[in-house]
Amino acid sequence: MAFHVLPWGNWTITATTHTARQGSLPFVVVELGLNDDHLHLLLQPQQSIALPDIVFQTLPDGDPTLGAPQLHRYVSSRLLPPPPPDPPVVYNTWYDVNEWFTVERLRAQLAAARQIGCDVFVVDAGWFGAGSGGWSDQVGDWREKLDGGLHGRMADFANEVRAAGLGFGLWMEPERLAAGVPIVREHPQWFITTDGVFYYPDLENPEAYNYIRGEMARLIETYRLVWVKIDFNFERGADRSGSEYATYYRLWYRLLDELRHRYAGVFFEGCASGGLRLDINTLRHFDAHWLSDDVSPRDVLRIYQGALLRLPPGRLTKWAVLSTQKQAPSPLARLGWRRPITIAPASTSWDQAVPTDVDFAARVALPGLFGLSGDIAGLPRRVQERLAYHVAFFKKWRNFIVSSVAHLLTSPAPIDDGSGWAAIQLQDPQDLASLLFVYRLDDPAGKMRFRLRDLDPSRIYTATMDNLTLTTASGKELMDNGITVDLPRRNNAQVVVVTPS
Repeated sequence: MAFHVLPWGNWTITATTHTARQGSLPFVVVELGLNDDHLHLLLQPQQSIALPDIVFQTLPDGDPTLGAPQLHRYVSSRLLPPPPPDPPVVYNTWYDVNEWFTVERLRAQLAAARQIGCDVFVVDAGWFGAGSGGWSDQVGDWREKLDGGLHGRMADFANEVRAAGLGFGLWMEPERLAAGVPIVREHPQWFITTDGVFYYPDLENPEAYNYIRGEMARLIETYRLVWVKIDFNFERGADRSGSEYATYYRLWYRLLDELRHRYAGVFFEGCASGGLRLDINTLRHFDAHWLSDDVSPRDVLRIYQGALLRLPPGRLTKWAVLSTQKQAPSPLARLGWRRPITIAPASTSWDQAVPTDVDFAARVALPGLFGLSGDIAGLPRRVQERLAYHVAFFKKWRNFIVSSVAHLLTSPAPIDDGSGWAAIQLQDPQDLASLLFVYRLDDPAGKMRFRLRDLDPSRIYTATMDNLTLTTASGKELMDNGITVDLPRRNNAQVVVVTPS
């Protein structure tokens, strides 16, 4: 059996073993729900507190991987609002040069994003703060930066983005405010701090609530945003109200729901230093949530495998993050290698990078909400063309992907395990078409067979790869015998499209 908490505030799942008497078989007690480490909430007469919902899930053969599609169906149909139609392909500026962008560099990335087929261009951290210091020192001051970034001309750049045929989006972190920003100095009673460095809004104070909502609305309207990336990057410490943040989160989610209702055409993406606040209840209040700040393709694949045990596949945003190493590493250079090498971050930044195959990076990001980041303007034309191919594939299948359930055809593995093969079958909830994503990691075998799941045994299906037919077979044959996928090179990937004839 599996347990899933839909948290309001801090939560806990604790399992302990007990015995009824000496010599008896042990049994397990599972305690789950609102965390009580700092819970000291006094309820007045007629007052109540709503505790988190808990989903109890039986697992076929006790296997969490076999229970994943059942969970996805339940969560998508019973708990989450419908996904937005035609979710856009986003380019985000962060993994290019982080906050140190220039207008000229943004224009180059915009031209590349347009050529590749992106729908939305999002300017991440670095655009805000009228004071001095880096973006983290200015967080909470949502005035435009005058001494860097877009130099106070962001509305003009947003018009350039729209003139190129893309929508414009922004990053912000409304729940964190640096100590020195003007609003904290002017109205300290609106905010709470546990360390004196960063503050968060006291949403029980109507003035603070209205201020935060008003600033978010102002940005949406001023810059005519179609995408807002809402981040959260700090540890607030114990909740001084004694409710373990249950009260705070009910108000925060109410604020988000009000904005989403008011700006129905805006895509709200959640983020929390990656996926640190990623849970089923959070997904109720965002259109999607960022999976992880670790954007190494192999790591993203491993993180995604684990996430599918808890979350539906199509509500998680992932990017192919790429750049180019102009000079080959010394061993290759000595052999006369002159071709630029496509690279991806080895983890959360460019401090270390790894060579990567563009198809592998893109197909890791495809089963979810697909996007791009990095220096796409500096990529060779052949790499840009491959990205355009993958963007077109996603657009063809995006409404399928956001509503799909996932079968883990291989078990999740630790993030540092770069061996073996991995396969994920995304399936239409009505059990019609499937997309089979196959990944060869550092494995000596050049081909592998994967048995599909939950097909109609009597129906005939056609399996194609890169528009070439692999096989035509009954659902029973595909479930019993599987599909063999050839990947001659290590660290590569393919997508097999399986449709009923």
